[in-house]
Amino acid sequence: MSPKTIGQERFQNIGKKSLSSIIVPCQSVVTKHNHRLGFDFMWQTLLRDHIIRDDISFQKINNHIMNNPPNWHKYKFFRNKIGRQNA
Repeated sequence: MSPKTIGQERFQNIGKKSLSSIIVPCQSVVTKHNHRLGFDFMWQTLLRDHIIRDDISFQKINNHIMNNPPNWHKYKFFRNKIGRQNA
């Protein structure tokens, strides 16, 4: 039996057809690429994914997306990015 690759060791419990098996490698590639280019990059913490299962759920999420931008100034992450751009 051949030795496991680093990827196989790291993600050994993730199913081949799971959402994580797609998302995690994509995040890794995007992170490494951005760091190679010198960007100050990180993934949003506490991101809450939601599977849209019906029209009511879709409408709630759609309303949030459409109505939330005027509130961005209240978020710490947004303020920090604006502050760095103006500094």
